[in-house]
Amino acid sequence: MISLNPSVRIQAKPMQFRPHASMGILIGGGSILLDLVSKVNTEHEQFSRKYHGGMSFGFNSSLGIEHSLNPKTSLTFDIVLQSTSYGPKKMNTVLWEINGDNVLEEKKKYETDYIFKDNYTKDRGSDLEDNQPRIRSRKYYPFGSIGFCFGVRYILTKTK
Repeated sequence: MISLNPSVRIQAKPMQFRPHASMGILIGGGSILLDLVSKVNTEHEQFSRKYHGGMSFGFNSSLGIEHSLNPKTSLTFDIVLQSTSYGPKKMNTVLWEINGDNVLEEKKKYETDYIFKDNYTKDRGSDLEDNQPRIRSRKYYPFGSIGFCFGVRYILTKTK
């Protein structure tokens, strides 16, 4: 997942140990690769499905401290929290094997490809066309992380 993270940073006045906090939004895009393996009796079935399209949205926040080594250089330590929700628009089956044999090309398009929509109406009496992807409700997948960030900050411009 690649994301853009515009944030606002609040920090104390310059001193040797300077606390700071930041918060912002996350906007990104990417894909999910899902591998499934099924073993029933003597049959071994394996799928790989790629979920893609759509954007992810969420937030980012951090708390940290900065230790000044000299007027231009400092060490930083942050605790970072990120949380996003991703709702892909498409799913394609990229691998489908039964007992080691590739059966993907034998399958109909509605068995291997899906299009996810926010709203759709299903006609119960209609048959699926072989060459059309299946349409389903869009699902949102949550992603979150908590981590630590260590760094060195170097100021390139002149300090006052």
